Amino acid sequence: MNNAGYFPLALAIVGLVAMAAKAHASESWSALAVSSEAFGTAKGAGSQAEAEKQAMAACNFRSRTDACEVRAFTARQCGAVASWSYRDKSYRQFGNLASFGETMAQARARAMDDCRRRHRGCRVAIALCNG
Repeated sequence: MNNAGYFPLALAIVGLVAMAAKAHASESWSALAVSSEAFGTAKGAGSQAEAEKQAMAACNFRSRTDACEVRAFTARQCGAVASWSYRDKSYRQFGNLASFGETMAQARARAMDDCRRRHRGCRVAIALCNG
């Protein structure tokens, strides 16, 4: 095979790489940020960093003392926040946790299962899917 035979192959590879980069660049992101006091969400952001920033800003705005933790996710993924609140003797126990899955039902079920393993008074506060 002479060098001329490599040109169409190289051109095809460059085209595939460009298409993959464009598809990745147009991918939308969502994120959930949680603390024991609050949670924040972002949906349809243009990048992972943008989704995380939006969710963290919303969580930090509502949280007075606790640091928020964030996780971003892309298409075909869902997230849910389970919240709990109950009295334990003279103290009020409360908080939030996030769980993820491939469907809304799976994310909600995981959030409730994770919450019920350690707490009482659990409920799904919010659930969202990206895509």
